[in-house]
Amino acid sequence: MSRAKPERIAIVRALQLGDMLAAVPALRAIRRQVPEAEITLIGLPWAAAFARRFARYIDRFIEFPGYPGIEEAPFDAARTARFLAEQRAYGYDIVVQMHGSGQVSNRFVLELNGRSTVGYYQGKRPPGLTVAAEYPSGEHEIVRNLGLAVLLGSPEEGDAINQDIWGERDKSRSDALKRVPTKDGRTKDGRTKDGRDLVWTGGEGVGARGGGDEGRGPGACPLACPGEGARAEEMDVRLEFPLYEEDYAEAAALLKLLPTGRRPWIGLHVGARPPARRWPLEHFAALADELVRSFNAEVLLTGSPDEKTTVRSVLERMETRAINLAGKTSLGGLAALMRKLDLFVSNDTGPAHLTVAVDCPSVTIFGPADPQRWAPLDRERHPIVRYGVACSPCGYWQCPIDHRCLRWISPAMVLEAVEGLLPVGMRSSRMYGGNEMRGKR
Repeated sequence: MSRAKPERIAIVRALQLGDMLAAVPALRAIRRQVPEAEITLIGLPWAAAFARRFARYIDRFIEFPGYPGIEEAPFDAARTARFLAEQRAYGYDIVVQMHGSGQVSNRFVLELNGRSTVGYYQGKRPPGLTVAAEYPSGEHEIVRNLGLAVLLGSPEEGDAINQDIWGERDKSRSDALKRVPTKDGRTKDGRTKDGRDLVWTGGEGVGARGGGDEGRGPGACPLACPGEGARAEEMDVRLEFPLYEEDYAEAAALLKLLPTGRRPWIGLHVGARPPARRWPLEHFAALADELVRSFNAEVLLTGSPDEKTTVRSVLERMETRAINLAGKTSLGGLAALMRKLDLFVSNDTGPAHLTVAVDCPSVTIFGPADPQRWAPLDRERHPIVRYGVACSPCGYWQCPIDHRCLRWISPAMVLEAVEGLLPVGMRSSRMYGGNEMRGKR
């Protein structure tokens, strides 16, 4: 029996920049499945600009009103009640819960009264989820989001949503994630469109530089990739961030602030919303000084308007000079600037994901966050530096003890990762010779 394809789809993801960028591969996959559907993003206020930039995947933006138990936005009962009444009247064919494990967010999503609801859950499956899978807590965030796109229906099936929404009603986690579409149309269970078995080699390795996976090319996933050993390079996990002429013009104007023509140009992002994710400012200052001394680098310190004081504190601790760009870039301007840089070093925060999306080589300094979930999948071009301690990963906003996961990462450790990414002609002869920073681990 013929069934109508969905016309209105809502995706709930009321989160910050890094979280939204990690959802782009899933948004891309959903658009491929339902090219004619209207897709609405329900997100935080800042994401209105994100939705406009990703108009190829998102048609409409609605601000998340707040909901009890969801901390990302303040809750006002009257406002939320009005919002729910308006969205129910609008009438969604499908609502996708892409906001965490679903322990709280499933309640909000179900109150939208979509004809069908898709999402993850933990524990007992809540009534009302039309298509659901257990929350894949061990997966990378990009793959986890792609699993939701798979629950909607594989793009190879032609009739897109219908099979999953109105056919099979209970998807398992392994079944969903095996069927994440790859760049060439394969699925992660190792089969092509016609079902022929494929053989590929997979590997595992976790470390600051992708430990133990030497020889794997760009795009490889040195983490324990999901899907029975399928490699990230076989999946369409690409991040992206569209840039406009005004973004490039903003970046060009900022680069005119550089007093010399010397290279490399290295950006440092010294802030992060959670204090627990901030590498010590004195470490950033020492790193910036050594980048100037060892590589003759032009150092640019980036930050949001709220991070001006943080950036100024780093400058005050430095012995060399750097360019202060805190509060001077829009999101698009920052992304365009990254495209011009030779390297970007950042705490584990939104700009770290942005640098991957615009393909600028980067080093991310990891502390309390789980690298299995959040580290870049391409560890060749985007290595991380992390000091493993027993209490990490953790979910604290502010470290309750001594911040050892980041304090014990020395500037020399980050400097070593930096040199591995710079072109040979930009590397310093002092790096492992007479460099006074050598051995300060």
